[in-house]
Amino acid sequence: MINDIPDGVCRQNNWMKGTVDLYACDAILCPPNTFSLFGRQEDASSVCETCPEGSSAPYYGSVMCDDADDQLLLGQRDVLEQLYTEADGDNWKLNDNWMNSDIEFCSWYGIECDSDGFVKSIDLMQNGLQGKIPTSVYSLPRLQEINFASNGIEISFTGISETRSLSYINLDYTGLSSLSGIEKASSLKLLHLVGNELGGVWPTEITALKSLQILYLSENDIGGALPAALAELSDLEVFACVECGLKGTLPTSVVSLKKLEYLNLSRNSFSGPLPLELESLLSLKYLSLSEQISSISNGLTGPILSFQKSLNLTDLHIHKNQLSGAIPSNFLQNVSLSQEVRIDLHSNRLNGTLPLELARFDKMTLDLADNKIEGIPQGLCEKSWNERNALPSGDSCDFILCGAGSFNGIGRASASLRCEPCLTRSDAQFFGQTSCGPDIERDVLNSLFRDLDGLQWKRADGWGSTASVCSWYGVDCYLGGDHNELVRSIVLDNNNLVGTVGSGIWLLTQLIELDLSENQIDVDFDSVGGASSLELLRLSQTNITSIVGLGSSISLRELELASLGLTGSLPEDFFKLESLERLVLDHNNLSGEVSRSIGDLSSLEELYLGNNEFSGPIPDMFGSISRLRVLSIGGNKWTGEVRDPLFAGREVTFHKELRCLTFLLDSFEPKFFVFS
Repeated sequence: MINDIPDGVCRQNNWMKGTVDLYACDAILCPPNTFSLFGRQEDASSVCETCPEGSSAPYYGSVMCDDADDQLLLGQRDVLEQLYTEADGDNWKLNDNWMNSDIEFCSWYGIECDSDGFVKSIDLMQNGLQGKIPTSVYSLPRLQEINFASNGIEISFTGISETRSLSYINLDYTGLSSLSGIEKASSLKLLHLVGNELGGVWPTEITALKSLQILYLSENDIGGALPAALAELSDLEVFACVECGLKGTLPTSVVSLKKLEYLNLSRNSFSGPLPLELESLLSLKYLSLSEQISSISNGLTGPILSFQKSLNLTDLHIHKNQLSGAIPSNFLQNVSLSQEVRIDLHSNRLNGTLPLELARFDKMTLDLADNKIEGIPQGLCEKSWNERNALPSGDSCDFILCGAGSFNGIGRASASLRCEPCLTRSDAQFFGQTSCGPDIERDVLNSLFRDLDGLQWKRADGWGSTASVCSWYGVDCYLGGDHNELVRSIVLDNNNLVGTVGSGIWLLTQLIELDLSENQIDVDFDSVGGASSLELLRLSQTNITSIVGLGSSISLRELELASLGLTGSLPEDFFKLESLERLVLDHNNLSGEVSRSIGDLSSLEELYLGNNEFSGPIPDMFGSISRLRVLSIGGNKWTGEVRDPLFAGREVTFHKELRCLTFLLDSFEPKFFVFS
């Protein structure tokens, strides 16, 4: 493969029996894109001829021309082999057929080709890639899709303009910190960049991608305001920037996005009123502006818009803000009645009576809890909204909102939660309340004290007295705000509690932390979903024998259930706890194979399953939990071996005598500790 001949060589007239004097360089080698029988010109009959149209000869000295497509196909294998080498392919989770010279690269794992044999898709998501992605991937002539999400890679966009067909890039959770060069991907339509390190300023390269239709930027600490230049993405249909650190007022320029169908800007710090221009987004189907209250923002304020012009807006989520006023009578009046509508406006300051005009919707999920709603027309109580059909028959409106003077953790009745009466009607003046104030909480705590033999506790300072419950030992309350003096946490670990914790404790709707570990107690998890704010639950070293029902505590982030003697397999509803970040289940007697549903716990960062009776192969679904950093699974009855590049591609054989195997995953460079 000769790429060049120095000029001086072509002046050596005596070379090649003097033919250099006659034919110059051609006497040595035919130049690129020409050929002859001998690869050079020997005499007048063997001249170097130009390759026919559609073929090529890329190097000096060709005796024939190859079809251009054949050359490109050969080049594709080189590119993929370079990708394998530079991204640590030997340690990928799956690398079936890669580097096998007897198998066409179109059959390599993660590679999809078109009918002509050209690579159109590379999908190696969550596959243990490490290192740099070679920029040569952009030379693949018909490449349409790249998916390297959830891998520990470095990627540059240099040369991306070479690929004219590239329409989809997914680089979620790759540690990406710069988009420099991506603006040259003129054909790009779908761009996934969730969970990266694009921080400090809006990436201006994005607004140069005029063909973009779908953009996911969530979980990047971008900060600042949304730029007016976003309006230049006139083809944008889907835009999500959840938890992006955005602030300021919502930009009116968004009205220019006429094709926008999905907009999710929740969990930022926007403030001020909803811009009227939102009503002009006639293609919009889904809008979420929830949870804008933060240390730097009071959240969205002012009235709720009517969205009366909207034809397709069936999902509207603006909860946990400070919207005020009544819901207008023409709210969503032009949305098709045949569609199911989902409205979530809970935890605002909306007031008045619900408009009877909402009765035009037959299918609706409506959440208006924790507002200042004063009435519900009887016509709405006849609808089959929410979970009405799962409730006892009657004319109660509780399936819409708990009546004034009653409450539960979600502000309305459901199949598993009924509305509970407050001590006095004044404790919950409005419809849809999730608490009855401090008095009902005092009753709950007094019941806990009685049921768990409080007089025998190691410490019970204040319990059972008339003093504020916030001064009782182990109890912490909110100070100020809407939840002033409501119980925030209960910590009574190792305090000689004895008995059964009844379901009444789940009436503490603003409870965030409950620690009753190292006590002789059982717990009734019926109605645990009523404690709708519960995030930390610590019950290790207690007498609990069943965790059935825990799956409804969907707000949990940390759950500790070690050393309980739990048996059997994990109940399936347990895998509904999708917000869990830390799960401790070690030192129990749990058995059987771990359900593949473990992969549904996508927020897990720490998982402790050691010293149980789990058996079978180690679940490959551990590898699908992209945020996992600590995994403890030793002391079980696993069989086979680990072939798992989730753990940097190492192969670790599980021996019968293995007592504990703990993986500590630090970023994408795991370290291994094996104790036997």
